[in-house]
This record gives sequence, structure tokens and C-alpha cells, in this order.
Amino acid sequence: LNPPAAAEFAAVEPLGTTLHFTFGTSSMMDFVKNWIHFVRSAQPRLSPFLVGAADKRLLTACTELDVPAAAIIPELDVWTYERRSTRDEVYQMRSDWAYMRHHRSDFLEMGLVKVAFLWELLAAGFHVLISDLDVVWLNGHWRRWMSWADPAHPPVPQAAALALADVLVTTDELDTTHDDSGRGVSAELNTGVVYLRGTRGAKAMVQSWRKAMLRQKGGKHLTENVNDQSLFNQVVSGGEVKDLQAWLRSRRAEGVAAPPDAFASLPGNYRRVHQTGSSHEPCLPGAGCAATTFTFGTLPVRPFTGGHTWFNQNVQEMDGHEQPQHQPITVHFT
Repeated sequence: LNPPAAAEFAAVEPLGTTLHFTFGTSSMMDFVKNWIHFVRSAQPRLSPFLVGAADKRLLTACTELDVPAAAIIPELDVWTYERRSTRDEVYQMRSDWAYMRHHRSDFLEMGLVKVAFLWELLAAGFHVLISDLDVVWLNGHWRRWMSWADPAHPPVPQAAALALADVLVTTDELDTTHDDSGRGVSAELNTGVVYLRGTRGAKAMVQSWRKAMLRQKGGKHLTENVNDQSLFNQVVSGGEVKDLQAWLRSRRAEGVAAPPDAFASLPGNYRRVHQTGSSHEPCLPGAGCAATTFTFGTLPVRPFTGGHTWFNQNVQEMDGHEQPQHQPITVHFT
């Protein structure tokens, strides 16, 4: 942690706290500044927040701007998750191309550094709300869709089940009418905004995602179209949770915040939750732990908008845009 982060988190209890997080390199500094501006301006406040720095230059810049930031310790090999000897002061993500998302030689390491951050934050007890650097936060009303933790501000009825899932993610859905039905996943998942609840299920997803990246190492079919998001789509799949009451009981037993009558008044267009068919280990390889399934849901496209839905479809001007279930919260500039 840099000094601003150390001061920010000195009095923060990780368990039960949602950490607002982004991640990048110094090559994206303008995007970092933009993300920070809107996070600091959002109401209700988005706090605490943290920037994950993949190189020393970004960590230094954040310190100079009084921005809470963290770097991976230099001894950590993100491929093996083992310690190594090094003379670097912090982990250095080195690239021969400034934008790494579609660079086949760099995206794997970039993705593994991101997952290393997510793993450490989840292991510390945080819930993690990660958003890409090109996401603008219009306000801080994320709880409407993601959490039952504040009894005074419960989620909107459409999010009653969603606010209990291990993993929440935005999509590339363009049909707002279909999306409003809440009935299923019909578009590619987009990792622009992802909520990871501090549960065994979320940890299992992160480790499964990490393993999916590791399997690509040295692959002769690796192209610029294989990236962290495409692998996320392979890992996060499953069938709809049908027995909601049994699932609610299991969630409460695990300690996920929710009232016993959370599903008493579900509307017909409540957003469905899905569960993986296979189980995954919520721990590092070799640590030894019981495998578990994880649950996930998709965030609605009107509140969590993308470039097309904002600039072309103008969701911010659609009928009912001022209502809580439709009010835009983020714009992902893709």
C-alpha cells in the first residue's frame, strides 16, 4: 500500500466492506485520473476505493496525487503464485505495447496480475466492486442491485435475488426490453463492472478464472481474440437457480446479509440468478479445500450502460429513467 492507502485503510474493517477497485498501468494514466475524478464525485460516496498499480510508475503517480493505491509485492510470481528473488521494488508489468488488452503476449500476465489483486482483496475479507478504467460512475447507487447489507436501503425488487449472488457482471446486451424481463443471459458477459462478494463461491470463481488463463500459456492457438474477458465467459456459465427459498437459506447460513423474507414479493421481472454445474476450489492450488459451485447474475443494461446504450439508444432519456430500477449508475465507454 502507498501512504494514502495506508491512511485510508487504517480504520477500515475488511470483513463486510465493499472495496471499489480499478486496475491498470501507467500507460493508461489519463483513464486513471478520469476514473478517480468520477469516483470521488459520486453521491452517495464510493468509499473506500483503491487503484491496483501494475507498475512502479503508476504507483508513484497515485502517491503524488494522494490517491490510495497498491502494488503486488515484487517477489510474487503471478504464474505460479510462488515467491522468487528480485531486485524490483514493486511488481513490474512490462510490455512492448502500451495497450495490452488484445496483445497476445501480454494479456495473460496482465490478467493474472489483476486476479492476484482480486484474490488478495477477497482473502482479506473485502467484497470487491471492480470497474474498468473507462467506466464513469454517475452516482453511488450500486447497492440497489448488489447488496442487502444496509436494511435502510434494500435493493430494488428486481434485484432481490441478484443481491445475494457470488458474482455479478455487466453484459453487452443491446435489447433493453429483453433485458428488463430479467429472464436470462443472452449476450456476452462484459467485465467492465464486476461485483465479487466475499464468499467461498466468489473465491472459487476467481481461482477458476486464474486456472483458465494458465491453461493458455504457450498455446499455439493463442490470438488477440483470447483475453481475460473471453475466458471469464467460459468460466462463468450455468443454469438458473430454481429453488430460491432453499438457496436463500444456504446464503444466510453462509453469512450473506439478507432478511428471511427477501423473496416474499418477487416481481415477475426479477433478475434471475444462475449456478455453475461444476464445482471449483476456493483456494490456491495445493492449499487443500472442498470444492464448491458459485452463483452469478447479470447487471441490467439501463443502470449499467455501455457506449451503444448510452450514446445511441439514450437510456438516460428513456421513459422511467428517473425511477430507481432504471436510473443510470455507470457508463462503460466501449
